[in-house]
Amino acid sequence: MDTSTVLIGVDWGGSNLRAFAIDARGRAGGQREIACPALSLAAGGHAAVLDRLIADWRRPGLPVLVCGMAGARNGWQEVAYCPCPADASALAAGLLPVAADIWLVPGVRYDAGTGIEVMRGEETQALGAAAAVDDIMLICPGTHSKWIHIENGQIRSFRSSITGELFDALWSRWLPLVGPAPAQTDWAAFERGLAAGHATPLLSALFSVRAGYATACLRPDEIHDYLSGLLIGAELAACDDMAAGRPRRIVGAAALSARYAHALALSGHRATRLDAAACVAQGLSSIWQGRR
Repeated sequence: MDTSTVLIGVDWGGSNLRAFAIDARGRAGGQREIACPALSLAAGGHAAVLDRLIADWRRPGLPVLVCGMAGARNGWQEVAYCPCPADASALAAGLLPVAADIWLVPGVRYDAGTGIEVMRGEETQALGAAAAVDDIMLICPGTHSKWIHIENGQIRSFRSSITGELFDALWSRWLPLVGPAPAQTDWAAFERGLAAGHATPLLSALFSVRAGYATACLRPDEIHDYLSGLLIGAELAACDDMAAGRPRRIVGAAALSARYAHALALSGHRATRLDAAACVAQGLSSIWQGRR
């Protein structure tokens, strides 16, 4: 373990457990990752799994901050959501100690007027992404995509879409019929889906996949990318009003982020892609430094 490490950061999500050795400037040095969904462990199992991953990094007094689904119901221990507007100090005030030198980071909730929005993990990415920018729209593609408005270091509002979850459910129905997705993205098929999803109400647009397949207007090898484009197009149509001229940033898996950047570019918006690990490390550093 490098002696420059002042914080061990952990992002424990719905699929993977990632750990980072973070220095005083919020930069991630060493990184480790294993497949271990936070909600898959029995009570009492989280501490043992984490210890196996980072035991040789730890030393007395070195803090460990854990963000993500570890703080959800059925995770390590449930941590109450922090209401919007939320900054690093607000999240620091909600840190929950669960073991010696280990704290869970709270998620964030937002009352949108028409319903409640919640997130766990993305709030940490958001604070890291906003470290050098005053007013941005952060787009976090994934199972439950988030569009997060951050201003002056505060998470002001956000909106969620079940884009990834819906894609997985629909693609699992198509896969036996059309076979695996092509190795390379079919951008033409993606753009056709994007146009349909952006211009047509989602429930009607989704039927265009079946109709296109039934009439051979969509080849079997086009279905995957057409469906991806359709759902991303629908998400952009539903969320882009939040951006209101703000700079757009994307943080997420590389291949998925590329799809969102391509979709935004076609609608005339340039989006900067950020490194997810760097955002998490910077965000956790900001939260730790935000303690009063």
